[in-house]
Amino acid sequence: SKESKIEELRGQIRRIDEQIDAITQDAQLQKKLENLKVLQQQFLEKIAKPSKDLAEQLSSTGRMASRMSEQVKALDSAQSRLLAEQKRASDMLRLKTSKDGIATALGVGNYEQAVQFIAPFVDDLSQEAAASGASAPGAEAAPSPSQMDPASLATLRQARDDLLRICNERVEQALQAKDGPSLLRFSGLFVPLGHTSDGLRAFVRFLTDALSESVQSDLNKARALREH
Repeated sequence: SKESKIEELRGQIRRIDEQIDAITQDAQLQKKLENLKVLQQQFLEKIAKPSKDLAEQLSSTGRMASRMSEQVKALDSAQSRLLAEQKRASDMLRLKTSKDGIATALGVGNYEQAVQFIAPFVDDLSQEAAASGASAPGAEAAPSPSQMDPASLATLRQARDDLLRICNERVEQALQAKDGPSLLRFSGLFVPLGHTSDGLRAFVRFLTDALSESVQSDLNKARALREH
């Protein structure tokens, strides 16, 4: 019929319109994609030079940081050498003062004061002894950790050995004389000289002798009472 043909034509027209719309949308999408590509290229061109400049700045900063690090290391090394020289000069001054003080103190029998002069250097002498032991034949060599020169260390060692000899002699005299106060005085001087064990042995010996005599005296009294 005439109405059905008209309806069929209308349907064909709608389908043609839909196809036209689809083609139009595809064209718009393509145009948008092309616009995005153009914007992307413009953006890349815009940031290319700043990016290159930034890379060069970072590289320059890295080189500058490396140079600064080397300068800091050189400064630290120079400062360490300066401090070592200052310590050496200070030690030499203290050593001279100690040598004079030790001689004066020993001359008047003030052994406590003589020990006070030598005590600040006991660690240096101990370190030297440890290094010398490590350098003995068959042992691994080790440098002395002390910053003092060998001549100064030899002077200190001699002064300490003299004081130790005097303390040992006086301790032995005190033990023979059963002189408790003198024994306490001279056995106590071993501690600041770095020979604490020697002082303890002398004190223990004194106590052992005193206890032995006390026990022997009590036994003698007990025998005397039994005999009577």
